[in-house]
Amino acid sequence: MSARMDLAKSKACDGIEPDNVDGHEHGNANFGFTSSDQLNYNKWLASGNIILTWIFCV
Repeated sequence: MSARMDLAKSKACDGIEPDNVDGHEHGNANFGFTSSDQLNYNKWLASGNIILTWIFCV
């Protein structure tokens, strides 16, 4: 995901809008994600906003 964020920034995007950040709720299709995994990922996404100084839409 960080490579995708870098690519978007290199193309002069103003920000990103993360979507579908509820992977832990998709039963057998959740690839073993727990709610704790999802929370950690969401926190990581949010911290990327600070590093890249982007608008982070929610």
